[in-house]
Amino acid sequence: MGGPYALKVDISLRPLARSDIPAWADLLAAIEKVDRTGELSTVADLAEEMAGSEVDVGKDFVAAFDAGGQMVGYYSILPRGAAGGHYKVHVEGSVLPARRAQSIGTLLVTEMVARAVQARDERRPDLPARLVSEGLSSDLAQADLLAGFGMQVERWTFLMRAPLHA
Repeated sequence: MGGPYALKVDISLRPLARSDIPAWADLLAAIEKVDRTGELSTVADLAEEMAGSEVDVGKDFVAAFDAGGQMVGYYSILPRGAAGGHYKVHVEGSVLPARRAQSIGTLLVTEMVARAVQARDERRPDLPARLVSEGLSSDLAQADLLAGFGMQVERWTFLMRAPLHA
C-alpha cells in the first residue's frame, strides 16, 4: 500500500456539500483544459451525481483546499454494488494541474481508498472490494500513484471517434 510523501503540504480535506458544486465544476474545467480527456462535468452533472441513491454526501465527495481556501483537488467514490464476487466501487479524483507533484494526489488517494473500503464495509463486508478508476493510458503519474495503492492497470475500454458527416 502507498503512503504519505515525506514532503509537507499545507492542504486540508473536507467533504463537499451541494453548495460547493459550482467551485467543483470550475476545478474540473481547469483540469480538463490540461488533461483533455473529453470529459466535462457540468454543475447539473455533479448535482445528479451527488443525488445518487448509493452515495453518502458528507463522506463520498471530498475536496482538497490550500491554505488560501482554493479548491486544488478532489476525490469521489461511487458504490456500484456486487458483481463477480466483489463489491465494486468506482473511484475518481484529480488535482489542479498547477498544483501537481506536491503530494496532494497522494493525500487524496490515501483517503479515497480508505473511504472506498469503508463504503464496501458498510454495504457488503462479506465481499472483497474491487476499486475501479478510469484514466488515460498516457498518464503515467496517475498509473504509478494508483499502483502504489495496490491498483493494477487493466485496459478494458477504448474511445473511438468518427466524424458524423462521413
